[in-house]
Amino acid sequence: SSQFYEKSMSSSSKEELMIENDIHKALKNNELSLHYQPQLDIKTRKIIGAEILVRWKHPTKGYIGPAKFIPIAEESGIIIKLEEWIFDRALQEIKVLSEQMHGFMLDHIAINLSTIHFLQPHFVEKFMLLVKKYQIKPEWINLELTESGVMRNVEDAVQKIKELKAFGFSFSIDDFGTGYSSLSYLKELPVDIIKIDQSFIINMHKDQGDATIVETVVAIGQKFKLKVLAEGVENSDVLKHLTYMKCDYYQGHYAHKPMPFDDFVALIKT
Repeated sequence: SSQFYEKSMSSSSKEELMIENDIHKALKNNELSLHYQPQLDIKTRKIIGAEILVRWKHPTKGYIGPAKFIPIAEESGIIIKLEEWIFDRALQEIKVLSEQMHGFMLDHIAINLSTIHFLQPHFVEKFMLLVKKYQIKPEWINLELTESGVMRNVEDAVQKIKELKAFGFSFSIDDFGTGYSSLSYLKELPVDIIKIDQSFIINMHKDQGDATIVETVVAIGQKFKLKVLAEGVENSDVLKHLTYMKCDYYQGHYAHKPMPFDDFVALIKT
């Protein structure tokens, strides 16, 4: 009987089920918002773009971080609905941004993209419709895929990346170096930016192992003519190291925390 299952269901799977149900409600009740974390050029320290991060203010639990709910959304498949909402809102805001700046003055705005969503059969068509609807230039958008996600289906991913790059979009590989992939796939992947995971960045000024990994990824980026972006830069020592290593871009609390759209617009208009 169902009673038996409920008793044996672990508390973590119960929580997952609750979160999954709550995501449905969050989409209906407008509980989600987008925050922007500036990305800066290491040489000039100028803002060249931003990464869009989703924020969820739950009516009773307060803020729930993406690290908690995105994996659950991916497992349950609701990630597709969730990202459709995110993309719609993001492109609306990017359009407003370009109007307020009298032209799009940044390199890009980066949007995270779940591989599960990306590999849907009609992703490209649906996405292009949205881009046309909001009159967005594809050159303004950088799509971020995770290394681990892409590795699940490299051939399909590469084909779609090429298709979207032909329209003008750029691509980043997120969590680079944390997966189990070999370097060989990098030569197949037509991406533009590799992002070094913050787990390597945070202590790189104190940990020789981390520093070596970061240095290696920067060198790989240069060899493959890719830009390298360091995430999670929290102090000046780390930034000094990255500058010395000739990393290209960085983001993190040392420069700016993620902020609501209006704050981001105000920041780049100053």
